[in-house]
Amino acid sequence: MPTNSNILGIDIGSVSISAVEMAPNKKITGTYYQFHQGKITETLKNILEQLDLRRICGIASTSSTPQILKTNRQYDNRVAIMKACRFFYGPVNAILIVGGEKFGLIRFDEKGNYLNFKANTSCAAGTGSFLDQ
Repeated sequence: MPTNSNILGIDIGSVSISAVEMAPNKKITGTYYQFHQGKITETLKNILEQLDLRRICGIASTSSTPQILKTNRQYDNRVAIMKACRFFYGPVNAILIVGGEKFGLIRFDEKGNYLNFKANTSCAAGTGSFLDQ
C-alpha cells in the first residue's frame, strides 16, 4: 500500500491546469496537463481522478490558482518558475514566460541573481491563447 509522502503541485492558469506529483527525494512521479476551456472544476476533478491520492501528503499551488482548491501552501508564480528552471536546467540567463494572459521575461545577472521582470500590458491579453490556436 502506498504511503502518503508525495507532494502534489497544481497551477491553474487562464487556459490550462498543470499538476506534478513529486516524491520526497524530488523525483517527479507524475505530470498532468489539460486545457480547461473555462471548465476549471471539471478539469481539475479529471486530473485528480488520475492520481492515487493515498500517495499525497500535501498540496501546493501557484498564486494564480483560484481558491476552489484548498492547499497547504501557495507560491508566487514567478518564484515557482524560477525554482523549477534552476532545478531542471541549472543557472539560466533569462526565462520567457508565455501564458494565456501575458508574456513575461525574467532576467538574471552573470552570477544567476535575479535582475528584473518585464511583462506586456493588458492590451495584449490572450497572447498565450492565440499561440495555442
